Amino acid sequence: MNWLIAFLTNQPLPTIITAAHNFTAEERVFVGTGPSKTNEEMHQLLDQQGVPITKEVCDQLLISLATLSGQEVSCQYLARHVSAPPSEIMRALVALEAGGVWIRLKCFDAAGADIGDRSKGYLRNPALAARLLRVASPHEARDHARWGGLFEATVVMRIARIAYELPGVELFHWRTVDGSAEVDLVLQQGTTLYPIEIKSSWRREKKNADKIALFTQRYASDYTVAKGVVIYTGEEYVDAKTYIALPVDMLY
Repeated sequence: MNWLIAFLTNQPLPTIITAAHNFTAEERVFVGTGPSKTNEEMHQLLDQQGVPITKEVCDQLLISLATLSGQEVSCQYLARHVSAPPSEIMRALVALEAGGVWIRLKCFDAAGADIGDRSKGYLRNPALAARLLRVASPHEARDHARWGGLFEATVVMRIARIAYELPGVELFHWRTVDGSAEVDLVLQQGTTLYPIEIKSSWRREKKNADKIALFTQRYASDYTVAKGVVIYTGEEYVDAKTYIALPVDMLY
């Protein structure tokens, strides 16, 4: 059984890597979920949805979305970088989301609602993001300046694919209003929260567990907060007191 499904359904957890070395983390990013749409196909998608932007602006927008993988997305910020009105950027994002090209994660709060303009976004196919960022091979992926965002996007898409098969699971991210703390991914299933940190490093770092501990402290009085999970590119499975260090291979 897949580790995440076992975790979310309170079944015994596998503790060994069964898919190790089938693919490296870099290969998972580079291959993504298979062949990606071309820029021309995505511009046609926007045109069919009545979004009045040129192909050049569409190309710039897609590159910006790839660059911002795993970061908060602001229409005002994107508008300045692609020279288009914020209203057109918003329409383009809605169309890309409806067309299965892009996914938006709301920022979680006690009501599970938006906090201002603080959603995070990912292109659904990490291979598309890699191509837009001119990553020509798996080897180049880890050395790229946006390696962390590309790896996070790959893991989020894998988790989303698994979680959406289960009833009532929603995906969020979490960040304090002042930006002093954040958790990359929060799964909510009813009154249970699953905080997940995603790190592209081979090493486990205490600060990741500290973020999860702060999140748990913040919401433990209103929700059941499961033990946090830190997904990383190392190979050691560790079930610590306050978190589980999970090799990314165990999601496959």
